[in-house]
Amino acid sequence: MHFIVTLPELLMKYLMDPGKVTHLLNIVLFLKLKLYIKARQKNNLQLLLENINTVMERHSSDEVLETGSKCLQYLCSGETSLTSMCQIVLRSQVDLFVIKFLRAVDVVFRKESSHIEDDVYSMLSALRRVRAFYLYHDLSSWEIWEDLFLVLRSVSEREDIPEEIVVKTLQSCSMAVIFYYKNLNGKNPDLEEMKNMRLKLGFLMQSFQEYLFHDSDHIKEQAFLVICDLAIIFSPNIAEDNPLLTPIVFNVDTKLTSYLTEFLLMKVFVEDAEDTVSEAMKHKELTKRRNFLSSFAKLIVYKVIHIKAAAIIFKHYIKYSKEYGDIIKYTLTKARENNKVATSKTLAISLQQMFHELQAEQGDIQCSSPAFQAIKELGKKFALSFGPDAIKNRQAIAAIHIEGILFSLTPLENPDKGPDAAPPNITFLEILCEFTCKLIKQDRKNVLDYLDKMISKSKSHMKSDDWQPFFIYRNGLLQREESSSARRKHLEESSSPESSSETSYDLRTPSPQGLQPLTSTVSRPAYQDVDLSPITEIESITSE
Repeated sequence: MHFIVTLPELLMKYLMDPGKVTHLLNIVLFLKLKLYIKARQKNNLQLLLENINTVMERHSSDEVLETGSKCLQYLCSGETSLTSMCQIVLRSQVDLFVIKFLRAVDVVFRKESSHIEDDVYSMLSALRRVRAFYLYHDLSSWEIWEDLFLVLRSVSEREDIPEEIVVKTLQSCSMAVIFYYKNLNGKNPDLEEMKNMRLKLGFLMQSFQEYLFHDSDHIKEQAFLVICDLAIIFSPNIAEDNPLLTPIVFNVDTKLTSYLTEFLLMKVFVEDAEDTVSEAMKHKELTKRRNFLSSFAKLIVYKVIHIKAAAIIFKHYIKYSKEYGDIIKYTLTKARENNKVATSKTLAISLQQMFHELQAEQGDIQCSSPAFQAIKELGKKFALSFGPDAIKNRQAIAAIHIEGILFSLTPLENPDKGPDAAPPNITFLEILCEFTCKLIKQDRKNVLDYLDKMISKSKSHMKSDDWQPFFIYRNGLLQREESSSARRKHLEESSSPESSSETSYDLRTPSPQGLQPLTSTVSRPAYQDVDLSPITEIESITSE
C-alpha cells in the first residue's frame, strides 16, 4: 500500500536517473493490483501510468524502455475493472512512437531528406521503443511489418545508417514473425495466413543469412542469434506436435548450416583476448561466446540440423574444456539420447577433421608429435564418455570402429609414395586403438574380419614400416580376443576334476539332511538377459 501512494512521486523525483528509475519501475511488478480497487486508489494508478509514459519518453536506454514495457504488460494483464484504463494508456503510448517510426522511415528511405541526421536519430529513437514493446506486447495490429522489412533490406545499401538501427530492426522483425505464429489458430489455422507468414519468414531468414557476412561484428552476432532462435521455433518439431502447421515449417539447409559453423570458428573457438584487457571484459566476452555456442548446440539437441554438424563442437572438447566443457558434454549426452550410432559417427568425423588439419600442417604425420598425441587424447576422452556398459553401447562403439577403418584405408593406394606404400590415412588407426577396449568379444571378432576384408587385396605389399599402425590396431583386437580365450580356458581347466587335488572340499555350509542347499538371492547382472549374439552384418552400421 505504501508504494501505491508514493511510487508515482518517486518516479518524478528521480526522473533523470536511469538506474534509480529502472529499480523503481521494477517495484510495479510486485504491486497487488486489486488493492487499487479495494483502497480506491484509481487516481494513483492513473498517475502511475502517466509517469511511466513520461519516463519512457525521456529515456532511450534499453534497460529503462524494456522495464517500462514490462510494467505496462503487467498492469494490462490484471483481470480487474481498471485493466481497460491501462490498455488505453498502452495504446496511446504505442501510437505515439509508431507514428514517429513510420514518418521517419518514409523520410529516410522513400523521400530525400535535407536533415538526414535528425531523421535517422528520430527513426532510431522510435525503433528502440518498437523493439522494447515487441518483447512483451503484440504490435501486429499496428501493421508495421512492411516498414520494418523495408529498413532491413535497405540499410545494407546505406553507409549513413548506424548499426544500432540494423540490430534493432533484426530483433523487431524476428519478434514480429513470432507473434504472427502465436496468433495462428492451432486447431484450425487459416491456410492463407500460414502461406503469408511462411513467405515473410523465408524473406527474413534470407536477409539474416546475408547479415552473417556484414562488416560489423555486432550485426553478425545478432543475425546468428535470431537465426538460431527462429530455426528452433519453426523447426519440423512443430509439425510433429500439430500436423496442421506443416506449411510454416522452416528447414535449415546445408548451406545455412555451413554458415553457422563458420561463425562458430570465427567467434567462439578462438584464443582469449590480450592480457591488456581487463578481467571484467574477458568475462563478458566469454559469456557472449558461451551464448553463441549454446544457441548452436540447441539446434543439435532438438534435431533442427544434422548431428554431423556437431563435429565442429566435439573436436574442441579438450582444447576448450575450461571455457565450454559443460556445454559440449551436455550436447554430447543429449545427442546420444537422440541417436547413439549417428553420434558415434560424428565423433569419428571430428577426429578425422583434426587428423586432416594435422596432415595439412605436417604432411607426413609424426606419431610422436604433441599435436598427434592431442588427437589420441581426445579419442581417449570420447571412449571414456561411453561409460562402463559396453553392451548398452555396442552398436555405437562398433560404428566408430567401422567409420575409422573406412577412413584409414580409403583410398587404399598411395601412388605418391609408390605401389607398396601404405594408405595415406593409415596412421589414424593408432587413434582408433583408444576405442578397442570398449568392444565386446563378439563385436571385436566382427571388426577384425571387416578389417581383414578391407585389406585383403594388399596383403602381399604390407612389408614397409608405413603399415605399422595397421598391425598395432590389428594386434590390439587379436590380443584382447586371445586374452579372453585364455581366461576362459584357464577357468575350464581349474574347474575340471583332473586339475583338482585328490582331496575334495565342499565349500557350502553343511545343512541338515533333507533340506535343499541354499542358493544366492543376489540379482544377476543385467547383461545376462541381453542378446550377446555377434553383429553379423557389420557393414549395415555404415548405412544410415
